[in-house]
Amino acid sequence: MNDTYYFSHDYNSRQDDKIQHLIFEMGYEGYGIYWSLVELLYQNGGYIEYDCKRIAFALQTEYEKIEQIINNFNLFFLHNNKLSCKSILHRLKKRNNISIKRQKAAKTRWSKGIQNNAKAMQLHSKSNAIKERKGKENKVNKYIYNNFYDNEIKKNKNEQFLDKYLLILKLIFGVIGVNNKLDSILKLQNQLTYNQFINLYAKCQEKNVKLSDLLIKMDNWKDLNKKNKGISSTAHNWLNRNNK
Repeated sequence: MNDTYYFSHDYNSRQDDKIQHLIFEMGYEGYGIYWSLVELLYQNGGYIEYDCKRIAFALQTEYEKIEQIINNFNLFFLHNNKLSCKSILHRLKKRNNISIKRQKAAKTRWSKGIQNNAKAMQLHSKSNAIKERKGKENKVNKYIYNNFYDNEIKKNKNEQFLDKYLLILKLIFGVIGVNNKLDSILKLQNQLTYNQFINLYAKCQEKNVKLSDLLIKMDNWKDLNKKNKGISSTAHNWLNRNNK
């Protein structure tokens, strides 16, 4: 059964030597693709078919980048043409063991035939089920902290490039990348809508610029909040200026 809930994400994973190598070679775009691969593995019980073209299509990225991340940084391994990751398998095994222990404990309590315990177990199970059903929704709320971006996600939840949009929002809110919010970016009056992101992402592709790197540079500019009102307009101005 595929895992559709949340999984743990080490807050200091960016400091790992292998991840540092990945970021050095491929930037934060590569880092985002890496976590997308991790999500795929968790969703499929720790293994997926080793087919870089199909994986690239699923993640809406280039085949060569998927192949580079899988083969060049010792973050994944292959077994019987299946892609996996040792740390993911370890965590899944640990979680399964905990689940088995809980099931055994529950059977023991039920076998005693004590009515009060049975009733308490039912309430406990119902509470856990509600929490798990909400797990995926809460995953979004961990890194989206204002109504503007919540509404953008809801309005465009079925759009093709929503995953890429979410990666940029994770960067802005410090969930991935620099592990700190891009505070100057967040102070701009006009934040980044989904449609503005699509146009800006295409412009960055055209200029051979990584959008994540561009946003970090903008955030580090001391005069960003003095002269600019919006993320999209400022980013386009930077791209046009640097092209001259």
